[in-house]
Amino acid sequence: MLTVGDNVAWSPENLLALAAASCLMRTFLRMASDERLRVLGYVAAARLEPGTDSAWTVRVRSCVVVPTDVPTSRVLDLCGRATAASPVATMLGDRLRNVPEISTIDDRLEV
Repeated sequence: MLTVGDNVAWSPENLLALAAASCLMRTFLRMASDERLRVLGYVAAARLEPGTDSAWTVRVRSCVVVPTDVPTSRVLDLCGRATAASPVATMLGDRLRNVPEISTIDDRLEV
């Protein structure tokens, strides 16, 4: 059972941030698969931040790991397109900030 409220681990605000991060990840990974972009890893963290106009913003920090032969510009472009295509991100509009970090690793096996 999931308990939601002010004095428990899961507040409605936490669930909104979780929904934004997981929807972005699902959208990104689906689009990457469609484009045959190899993704070696993906992790994200999200939180709500107070805005200057008393409205809140969901900030998602995602880290995407790809092989060294994949241009980071391609991954960043896909992150932007995934943000535009994500249903939850679309609902949040300018109240969502996706801050991606791209890491590359040499994934060739040495024998």
